[in-house]
Amino acid sequence: MTENETKVLIVDDTPQNVELLHRMLSHQNYSVSGVPSGKVALDVVKRFKPDVILLDVMMPELNGFETCERLKADPETSMIPVIFITAKTDATDIAEGFKVGGADYIFKPAREEEVWARVGHQVQLKKLIDNKNSLIKQLHQMERRNREIVNRASDPIMVISEKGLIDSANPAAAQMFKFSMLELIGQRFTDFISPLRRDKYVDCFNQTMSQIDSCSVINDGPAELSILDKNGDEIPVDLSISQIGLESPKFLCLLHDLSLHHKLVKQLRELSLVDKLTGIANRRKLDDFYSNEWYRCLRNQTELSVLFMDIDHFKKYNDSYGHQMGDNCLKLVASVLESRVSRPSDLVARYGGEEFVAVLSDTSYVGAMEVAEKIRQKVELLNQEHDSSPIANRVTLSIGVATCIPTESIDSESLLKAADDALYQAKANGRNQVFGSLL
Repeated sequence: MTENETKVLIVDDTPQNVELLHRMLSHQNYSVSGVPSGKVALDVVKRFKPDVILLDVMMPELNGFETCERLKADPETSMIPVIFITAKTDATDIAEGFKVGGADYIFKPAREEEVWARVGHQVQLKKLIDNKNSLIKQLHQMERRNREIVNRASDPIMVISEKGLIDSANPAAAQMFKFSMLELIGQRFTDFISPLRRDKYVDCFNQTMSQIDSCSVINDGPAELSILDKNGDEIPVDLSISQIGLESPKFLCLLHDLSLHHKLVKQLRELSLVDKLTGIANRRKLDDFYSNEWYRCLRNQTELSVLFMDIDHFKKYNDSYGHQMGDNCLKLVASVLESRVSRPSDLVARYGGEEFVAVLSDTSYVGAMEVAEKIRQKVELLNQEHDSSPIANRVTLSIGVATCIPTESIDSESLLKAADDALYQAKANGRNQVFGSLL
C-alpha cells in the first residue's frame, strides 16, 4: 500500500456484506479493510486512518448512528466522511443518519456502480477538503511567521486602510510615533506627514482601486520626507508605499529612520571642514564662511575685518626642533587664536602651512587691530622656545589686518589681498608685529 493510496474502512457485522463490498471496491484499486462492529471500528480507525467509512446501520451493541456520532465527536476522526449502508428507506431513519453526521447513503442490496460513484464522490470531496485545510494551515503558518517578522522588524511597518487610516502597525512604528499600539491604530497616517508633503499622500489614499496604478507616491518608489511624532517633533524618514488591497485599497508602508544617517552626514561634513592637525576650521570652511559674511555685510552695510597671521621663521623652527615639535607649535598657536577669536559670528582657520586667517564680522578697523595685538602678545607670552629665530628666542607672530565696508564696486578678494599685503608689510618691518590697512 502506497502512502497516497485511498483507504476505505467497512464496518458491518455480516461477513458476507463485508466481502461483497471489499470485492467491489478492490476493482477500483482502493485499500479496503473490514471490521465486524462499531466498537472495533472506533478502536481501529485512528490506526488505519481511512479516507471513507462504509458503516452498517443495524449492528448489535453499538449501532451505526451511535458509532458515527462518536466518530464525529472526536477531532481526529470528525472529518472522515461516513456513508451509511442500510436496507431501511424510511425518511426518519435517513434524516437521523444525516443528523449524526453521515455524508451519504447506500441502500441494500448494494450495486457495484452506485458504490463506486458514492465512495468516489466522497473520496474526491475529502481530498478537496484536505487540500483546503492544508492550504489554510500553511496560510496560518505563513501569517504567523510574517507577523513575527513584522513585529520583530527594527523598521516601522504599517498597513494603511482606505482613506489613510492606520489599520495595523508593528511595535517599531508605535515607538517611532511615541504612541501605544492601541493609540496608533485608527489614526490618520497623513496627519503624521509634514505639511509640505501631506497633500500628495492624502490624494493617493483617497483613490479608488482603478486609480492607484497612476499614484505617483507608489510608482516613484521610496521618498525622503519628515514625519511628526506625538510631540510634534520631526523625524527624517525614507517612506516606501506598496498597494496590497485586493477588493478595496490598502497600503503597506515601510519607514526607515534617517536620523542617524543625517547625524553621521552632518558629522562627516563638519569633519571635512576641520583642519585635522589643529582642530580649527580649514581652508574650505574659511572660503564658505568668508563668502557668506561678505554678502551679509554687503546687504547690511556693516564692517568686515580680516586678519592674516604667520608664525615667524617657522621653517627654521621645523629644521631645529623637528616636524613633531613643529606640529605641536601649530596646535599651540591655533589654541591661542581660538581663545581670542571666540564670538559665534567670527571664524579662525588654518590657511595653509604656518599661516592662519581670522574673519571678524561687524568689526571696525580699530577693533580688529586690538584683537590682532592681543593675539600677538598672547603668542609671545607663551614663551615657546625658538632659539633659531633671528628676531627673538621664542615663537612670535606677524599679523596683517584689513577692514572695509563691502560695496558692489569692491571685489571680495580685494579684502583678502589687502590683509595678505598687510602681513607682508609686517614681515618687512621686522616681524612680531601688527600692520593694518583700511580699504
